Amino acid sequence: MMEMNFSFDVVKPERLLLHEEVDEGKVALFKERVREEGVRDPVVVDRRSLLVLDGAHRVKALSALNALVPVQLVDYFSDSVSLKFWYPKPRALPQGTPSTKRQVLAFLSSNRAVLGWKAGRRWYFLPSPYSALSSLFSLQKRLLKGAEFCARLEQGCVMRREFSKKEILRMAKKGILLPIKYTRHLVKGRVLGINMPLNALFSKKDALNFLKQRLEESEKRFYEESVWVLY
Repeated sequence: MMEMNFSFDVVKPERLLLHEEVDEGKVALFKERVREEGVRDPVVVDRRSLLVLDGAHRVKALSALNALVPVQLVDYFSDSVSLKFWYPKPRALPQGTPSTKRQVLAFLSSNRAVLGWKAGRRWYFLPSPYSALSSLFSLQKRLLKGAEFCARLEQGCVMRREFSKKEILRMAKKGILLPIKYTRHLVKGRVLGINMPLNALFSKKDALNFLKQRLEESEKRFYEESVWVLY
């Protein structure tokens, strides 16, 4: 069983560094949910840079409510945080250029390809007319509008350029945001179910007292197994 070593804080939303865009419709839904139910899970944040690894919509919703944000602090560059990516599954694949997997990966990493995918035994890529990331992301969003997402690269799913943790942090500091549902951070020892009411998030003292009491008095259950979540 994993040793419990939780590190929490409550911070102003403007101090947090986002790395992905948000859907304003989802922000509105989160805002209403927080009003009615409070915050179920803390936002996961790098303790040094305050980069948000998961919970951007909660951050925006709490900001709109002029509330503080409960965060679980983790070490982004440690082995306890794994960086993965989502693979969009568009309604229809574009007509691509045949290639090899090695070339597709090289073209994606140099912004010479917008998307890459495998169909049958062959690899394809869609050439990019842009070198600037902002233009590349805009084109991806147009091409992938209405797409579903896969946790693994399956038939019918496409690859986008994958970034390192350092690249993601550097882009976030420059204000370059990735499209929605781009990264997937897996955090060992992540805590779920703090169930913090909104009225506790207008004072740091009240929020920290609530968290302390919640951690001390609640029953805790650790899950080692991988799980499937149905949405």
